[in-house]
Amino acid sequence: MRGWRLYLREECHLCEALLAELQLRGRLEAIELVDIDRDAELALDYGLRIPVLRRMQDGREWDWPFALDAVEGW
Repeated sequence: MRGWRLYLREECHLCEALLAELQLRGRLEAIELVDIDRDAELALDYGLRIPVLRRMQDGREWDWPFALDAVEGW
Protein backbone atom coordinates (compact mmCIF):
# COMPACT_ATOMS: atom_id res chain seq x y z
CA MET A 1 0.00 0.00 0.00
CA ARG A 2 1.28 3.43 -0.85
CA GLY A 3 1.53 6.08 1.81
CA TRP A 4 -0.81 8.56 0.13
CA ARG A 5 -4.13 8.44 -1.69
CA LEU A 6 -5.64 11.20 -3.82
CA TYR A 7 -9.39 11.21 -4.33
CA LEU A 8 -10.36 12.91 -7.58
CA ARG A 9 -12.56 12.65 -10.65
CA GLU A 10 -12.06 13.00 -14.37
CA GLU A 11 -12.63 16.39 -15.98
CA CYS A 12 -12.10 18.23 -12.69
CA HIS A 13 -10.00 21.34 -13.27
CA LEU A 14 -8.92 21.50 -9.62
CA CYS A 15 -7.82 17.86 -9.75
CA GLU A 16 -5.91 18.45 -12.96
CA ALA A 17 -4.12 21.46 -11.45
CA LEU A 18 -3.10 19.47 -8.37
CA LEU A 19 -1.92 16.52 -10.50
CA ALA A 20 0.22 18.87 -12.57
CA GLU A 21 1.77 20.37 -9.43
CA LEU A 22 2.45 16.92 -7.97
CA GLN A 23 4.08 15.83 -11.22
CA LEU A 24 6.29 18.93 -11.30
CA ARG A 25 7.44 18.19 -7.75
CA GLY A 26 8.13 14.55 -8.58
CA ARG A 27 5.57 13.30 -6.06
CA LEU A 28 2.95 11.76 -8.32
CA GLU A 29 4.48 8.26 -8.38
CA ALA A 30 4.12 8.02 -4.57
CA ILE A 31 0.35 8.57 -4.63
CA GLU A 32 -2.49 6.15 -5.33
CA LEU A 33 -5.09 7.90 -7.52
CA VAL A 34 -8.73 7.04 -6.79
CA ASP A 35 -11.51 8.14 -9.14
CA ILE A 36 -14.50 8.68 -6.85
CA ASP A 37 -16.95 8.25 -9.72
CA ARG A 38 -16.14 4.52 -9.83
CA ASP A 39 -17.65 3.99 -6.37
CA ALA A 40 -21.03 5.41 -5.34
CA GLU A 41 -20.07 5.62 -1.66
CA LEU A 42 -16.86 7.51 -2.42
CA ALA A 43 -18.78 9.85 -4.72
CA LEU A 44 -21.15 10.67 -1.84
CA ASP A 45 -18.33 11.11 0.67
CA TYR A 46 -15.96 13.16 -1.50
CA GLY A 47 -18.12 14.61 -4.27
CA LEU A 48 -17.97 18.25 -3.21
CA ARG A 49 -14.58 18.08 -1.50
CA ILE A 50 -12.26 16.87 -4.26
CA PRO A 51 -9.43 16.78 -4.67
CA VAL A 52 -8.67 15.29 -1.25
CA LEU A 53 -5.25 14.01 -0.25
CA ARG A 54 -5.24 11.28 2.41
CA ARG A 55 -2.25 10.05 4.40
CA MET A 56 -2.86 6.32 4.79
CA GLN A 57 -0.71 5.95 7.90
CA ASP A 58 -3.18 7.81 10.11
CA GLY A 59 -6.14 8.66 7.84
CA ARG A 60 -5.54 12.41 7.97
CA GLU A 61 -7.05 14.23 5.01
CA TRP A 62 -6.41 17.56 3.37
CA ASP A 63 -9.24 19.11 1.34
CA TRP A 64 -8.33 21.36 -1.54
CA PRO A 65 -7.11 24.05 -1.44
CA PHE A 66 -4.03 23.30 0.62
CA ALA A 67 -0.38 24.21 0.33
CA LEU A 68 1.63 21.15 -0.61
CA ASP A 69 4.49 22.45 1.51
CA ALA A 70 2.19 22.45 4.54
CA VAL A 71 1.38 18.75 4.30
CA GLU A 72 3.19 17.19 7.23
CA GLY A 73 5.74 14.54 6.46
CA TRP A 74 5.75 15.40 2.80
